[in-house]
Amino acid sequence: MKITHCIAPVNFGGGERITLILSLALRELDTESQFLLLCRSPEFEKKLSQHGFSVLTLANQTIGDSPSKFDYLRILIFSSLAFLKKIKDVCQFFSKNQIICAHGFPSNVLAVLLRWIFKQPALYVNHSKKGMMNKIARLIYKNIFSRFDSIVSVGPLAHHSFVGEFPELMDKAIQINNGVQISECDGLNLGVPQKERPLRAIYVARFSPVKNHDFLIEVIRRIPNINLTCVGDGTTLPEFREKIAKYALDNRIKLLGFLSPESIVSQYQRHDVCLFPSKLEGFGMGIVEAFSCGLPVVLFDDVMDKSFEGLALAAIDETAFVTHVTDLVENRIYVASLQQKVLKERKRFDIHVTAAAYQVVFNRILGL
Repeated sequence: MKITHCIAPVNFGGGERITLILSLALRELDTESQFLLLCRSPEFEKKLSQHGFSVLTLANQTIGDSPSKFDYLRILIFSSLAFLKKIKDVCQFFSKNQIICAHGFPSNVLAVLLRWIFKQPALYVNHSKKGMMNKIARLIYKNIFSRFDSIVSVGPLAHHSFVGEFPELMDKAIQINNGVQISECDGLNLGVPQKERPLRAIYVARFSPVKNHDFLIEVIRRIPNINLTCVGDGTTLPEFREKIAKYALDNRIKLLGFLSPESIVSQYQRHDVCLFPSKLEGFGMGIVEAFSCGLPVVLFDDVMDKSFEGLALAAIDETAFVTHVTDLVENRIYVASLQQKVLKERKRFDIHVTAAAYQVVFNRILGL
């Protein structure tokens, strides 16, 4: 079986990482993936090439680390023009394809066109939590989504928000939780973090307003004996760096910038807990990646999921978030007990479980 992932990549973030490792897991099930990229992402293209995936990139422009609606529309226009110029290459690319798999906007728009041209079934992967839409936007999106054979949401928050916004498409909606490569963290040996040293916290996310990095400045300022490592880059990084200097937190907050997936795993293994202040996630990959490496997570109720229960500490507000972190700093035996529980339960997030669920959907779409 061959599927084509249609993506407008944002550098090489969580969405790109999960699509890559999902494709590797699907390969083990004899489902081969290829990638139609609406725009450039040198790091993502490099990783795909290293793993032997076929890639066709339409537009030469990049979308940036924290794209706005205008950026997405810009890429839709440029990729559409490039599509017309490269129509022969596109036709050859899809000649042996069986399923089109679109990830987000504007890929879903192009996928509808591809479905019509090549008469191939299409699946839409919904990565985000849907907010309230005005009537015109809802009508447009409903028309787009109705053209897909199935709509897979990557977690409960994304699924419930989609069904809530488009109840008439409920029959097409499926939930398949994101997964990670558990094997990367095998052999992890966590002990009781010594109270004499600062608790080591980590947050892996691109720097953009929705990721809420600034709140962590307040957390570190208010709680002694904890240090923070931030992995990622993006538009709000310069401002965050200025605030670190302003509050003299250079010795407590470390910025590592963009790292490869392998290096990210290594960083998780060097820390005790994960702090995840984002309030807008379909199914936060940073949360699941932390679990895969045995780290408990402090997060907000907005991104809490039933599958995280017992492994994450959910806060109803910022005060509760600070309280949870303080408890971890002051009770290292509690930290160790949470780590052991996470290690015991982490296999529920294995990417092979996710890949098997997708394979069932692919087979159903093709009538196998």
